[in-house]
Amino acid sequence: MLKINNYKNQLKAINQIIPDLRTRLSGEYIKLYVDTPEEYRKLIDFLSSRQEFEYYVIRPVQLRPIKAIIKGLPRETTPQEINEELIEYGFSPIRVVQLTNRRTKIPLPVY
Repeated sequence: MLKINNYKNQLKAINQIIPDLRTRLSGEYIKLYVDTPEEYRKLIDFLSSRQEFEYYVIRPVQLRPIKAIIKGLPRETTPQEINEELIEYGFSPIRVVQLTNRRTKIPLPVY
């Protein structure tokens, strides 16, 4: 996502590095789309080397953490027990929480 500041010159510079770049206007930002991971890395390196570019990066799906919901366990099961079991099975959980009912604040059997 590239902030719109003198975008014509910025896009010309980026297109010299990545000719197959696709763009789309989104509010005050321009979305930049590339086809391969190599082009993605090349684009990020180019943008970070230039001070005049204001941008932020949305992580690719492959690099985002996996979110999972576990249902059907007893309510008395603590998140610490689930965390320990996940570690034993070879996972590295970032956070384990037990959901609660919004109105009654009673813990649900959903983790």
